[in-house]
Amino acid sequence: MKRVWLVLPVLLVWMLAPLPPSSKHAGAYNYTSHLMYCRTKLACLHEIGHRLDQQAGYISQSPAFYKALQMYLYTEMRKPRLTEMPADILELTYRDPDRTSSIKREIYAYLFAWAYGKPELMPESLRGFYDWETARHLMNLLTPNQKLYWLN
Repeated sequence: MKRVWLVLPVLLVWMLAPLPPSSKHAGAYNYTSHLMYCRTKLACLHEIGHRLDQQAGYISQSPAFYKALQMYLYTEMRKPRLTEMPADILELTYRDPDRTSSIKREIYAYLFAWAYGKPELMPESLRGFYDWETARHLMNLLTPNQKLYWLN
């Protein structure tokens, strides 16, 4: 019986803590507990992007988001010079093609962080996929020295 009481706290931490997949990751978001851990502001914005996606019912998985993203990339790639953001999205897309649903979630969060949480910096065709009011609320929680947040 004592072993159960020793294992239970470890199991709860494993299930509810925002654990980064490796030490090279600057942040993590736990979809169950809504806890976010981040070492940098950019990592916090990325993790807030994951929370916005979850709160919107995983809009990153919707055909509308996918089509808007494709059209954005198509338009950007036709320009004489490819900018950094579309190139990063393409790199994310081809990093692990067998994990397309998680890649879409990562792209959604990446776009939010890339725009620094500001609608005016988000490509116009993708702005409507983000709840900017909730985003402002979550970004107001960020403080310079804090690393752990509850995004409720």
